[in-house]
Amino acid sequence: MNSQADEIFNGYPILGFIMRATSFLNWRFDIKLLLVLLLSVLILAIAAVLDNTLLIRSKAMGFLEHPSIWVFFCMGAIVPFNISAALKSFYKFLSGNDIIHSETDLSVYADYFRKFSARDIGVSRFLYYLLTAAGFICLAFNTYQNQQPYRYLAFDFWDSIFHPFGYTATRLFKFYLWVLFLPAFAHIYITLVFTIVKLLKDAKTKAFINLQPYHHDRNGGVAIIMEIVIKPFIPLLSIVALNGLAVYYVHQKLDATPLIGLFMATLFLLVFYTVPAYYLMELIKFHKKQYLKEITDRQNIILSNMKKPENIALLLSHIDSLNGMQHVIKQINSVPEWPYSKQITKMVLGIYTGTAAIIGILDSVNKYKHLVEPIVK
Repeated sequence: MNSQADEIFNGYPILGFIMRATSFLNWRFDIKLLLVLLLSVLILAIAAVLDNTLLIRSKAMGFLEHPSIWVFFCMGAIVPFNISAALKSFYKFLSGNDIIHSETDLSVYADYFRKFSARDIGVSRFLYYLLTAAGFICLAFNTYQNQQPYRYLAFDFWDSIFHPFGYTATRLFKFYLWVLFLPAFAHIYITLVFTIVKLLKDAKTKAFINLQPYHHDRNGGVAIIMEIVIKPFIPLLSIVALNGLAVYYVHQKLDATPLIGLFMATLFLLVFYTVPAYYLMELIKFHKKQYLKEITDRQNIILSNMKKPENIALLLSHIDSLNGMQHVIKQINSVPEWPYSKQITKMVLGIYTGTAAIIGILDSVNKYKHLVEPIVK
């Protein structure tokens, strides 16, 4: 991982602590976090062994039977790699891109990113405290729920209050994950979005981004900007949907909590897409308007010259020029003003449709399995 990203990670308490504690390992930081996660899994497995809850031969859920905890493990594994990849793309974009004017110095946005992530800006501090508070609330509610499993779930599970090692170990793990780990990475992602928005606002007034209608990305060359914002979120939305399926599997019924989680994750995705995409849309429309004005002005000049052509060859040349300009106009108009909107829509609909379909299948299996069991036996 490059030094700029390491500086960002080091600014968060838990990430900085892990970075210093593992400084003797010459590994990428996301690999180190994966090692921490694997150690956490090992500790939780040992706790389950001590409680004799790896597998529970009853309606209760053991460690290996409880899918939600494995969803959390997936989240802990994927998030660092996603954010690390986004930071790498972001700093690479700042160091130079073919849509950026060569004389432009974008280091000011790296400085802004550093200040925002370090909570040197008021709104940044508020958002970080809000994320941390949300983690505390989730942990408190989960802890309360796990003290009365039969009241809330109608069955026991491996990390309830009745299994002290699993209960204690998961309190520590969820404190790490929900209060320290996820708020830090969520704040880094929010910092990324705020910085991209600031860059796009400045790009319109300072004109340092050049729209390229013939760019190979078919988005005028600006697709990279939305990719930086969107790509880290796509696997997370899938994980949240997976968590909904896991909770349904455990509870054998639809639960409001994962559905609310899926809805909120989708809402956040749409907000994090819409805000930078809006400013990018304004920038695209601004450049398209400039291009079209320049071309139509030239077309008008050519048309005025065609009134009294000196010879037929010159007239045909004018006609060819006009036809060529019409092709350019068509290409300019083909640049989407909301890049990635179709992909986002398809992805969200796909996740929701897939989740609903799987839940429907599981529900049908649970409803009619009593008809099949006598035949199988």
